[in-house]
Amino acid sequence: MSSTPLRAAIIGCGAISKSHASAITAGEYATLVALCDVLPQRAEALRDAFAKDAAVFTDWRKMLDVARPEAVHVCTPHDLHAEMACECLARGIHVYLEKPAGNTPEELAALCRAEAESRARLTVSFQNRRLPVNRRIYELIEENGGARAARAMVTWHRGIEYYTADDWQGRLAREGGGAMINQAIHTLDLLVSAFPAPPVSVQGETALWENAAFSEVEDNAGLLVTFADGGKICFFASNDYGGDAQNIYEVLTKNGARITCMEGKLFKNGERVEVETTPAALVGKSCWGVGHAVAIREFYEAAATGTEVPVTLTSAARTMRILFALYRSHGEKILLTDE
Repeated sequence: MSSTPLRAAIIGCGAISKSHASAITAGEYATLVALCDVLPQRAEALRDAFAKDAAVFTDWRKMLDVARPEAVHVCTPHDLHAEMACECLARGIHVYLEKPAGNTPEELAALCRAEAESRARLTVSFQNRRLPVNRRIYELIEENGGARAARAMVTWHRGIEYYTADDWQGRLAREGGGAMINQAIHTLDLLVSAFPAPPVSVQGETALWENAAFSEVEDNAGLLVTFADGGKICFFASNDYGGDAQNIYEVLTKNGARITCMEGKLFKNGERVEVETTPAALVGKSCWGVGHAVAIREFYEAAATGTEVPVTLTSAARTMRILFALYRSHGEKILLTDE
């Protein structure tokens, strides 16, 4: 790994940016040199908390021109992800891209083209794959013949105070969706990553129930994903629960093992499996987990050594295509012929 820290910048200084700034400044692999937000007071608050020498900008392209970062963390509203990431890649700047990887299939395709044409690295922030408990789950699945079925339940709370806090949340054109693309996408990605076979179909529905008065996007969703080897995922998500509960997910393996994660604890056939403690401080809500610190460190290690990032755009694209198919489904089976 290079002994010279990379010059890092963050675009978008909202809630999730604290996890990024904390991870960047905690290590020796990067120096946070610039922060950008359309509301300068948010960038200034992040600067004062984590990087007092960082320059503050309100124009992200000017930030790229002036600060000349070598790595950029895109933490903006969803509709800006693809444009900003593609521009950074065209300039040879490494990108740590918050989820989602685009709001539409067209934006995802543009990201894939931009990455293929760039010498820079891009990783998508599906950071929960890198948590010790989930890495152990993947090991147990492999040790027990591979995944044949999985299920998950994600029940959080998002009400009027959430949807009115910013002008993009709950707006379909900006957020791209609701409970699935924003809150439940990490757990969906965890399960999709457990199946090496390509997904072949998606069937599901979304609904807008409790938040219909002030939101345009779904607050509930259910879906069934089928893979080429017969594997299946059953998935339910809701933003109408009374609080942010820890996610519940389970994988049945081909040799009959049942691997379950509940309240952050791992079980195999009902017996507790001990997992190493995550070597990172918690930043943000407990239901987010602490995977950012691990994933961001690994991103900079890959950028410095020229190796592949742990969460590639190619692997993230599988999850995104399933998500986009759900939004087209409306109860009908959607065939994933492009996999």
